[in-house]
Amino acid sequence: MKDNFTISWKGSRVVVDLVETNKTPVYVLHMPKTKKEIISHIDETGVEHWLERGKGETDDANKIGALIEMAMYKHYNHWGI
Repeated sequence: MKDNFTISWKGSRVVVDLVETNKTPVYVLHMPKTKKEIISHIDETGVEHWLERGKGETDDANKIGALIEMAMYKHYNHWGI
């Protein structure tokens, strides 16, 4: 699956590409001066964790994850999926 959408982060519009690798969603954020990769991981108890590649679970990853969830919810509800 490959899809993209935008989120608002720290005053900027950020394009997010969703790339699914081995059934693990990886979100590539194209920020003004850098790229970040955020990974959605569901642990053995069913709890979702947002991880920043190379840093693990961070406060920013959790906040960005919430924005991603909101954007995807709006996108897919708009299209009736």
